[in-house]
Amino acid sequence: GMSYDGHAALLESLRANPQATMVQIDAVKSAAAANWFTSDQAVAILYTIGYDLVREEAIAAMYPKICDPQNWFKVFNTIDNYAVRSDLQEKYK
Repeated sequence: GMSYDGHAALLESLRANPQATMVQIDAVKSAAAANWFTSDQAVAILYTIGYDLVREEAIAAMYPKICDPQNWFKVFNTIDNYAVRSDLQEKYK
């Protein structure tokens, strides 16, 4: 997964922009382009973002870079909205 320091810096950046969802998504996409994530790291990122529709976009960026896919259910369980959850189930089986 991502280094501890890198992950902490990403979370700090996301917390600094709680209402700037596009800034948050860009930060996640940028991190995903250069890093792998454990499911636990992805969960922490998703809970920092806060909104299911924004989380869905973050999941799309991180999904190919999850290094422990057997724990994908942890990431999936961060979604509360049934419609978003159903959509994710179809995309990421």
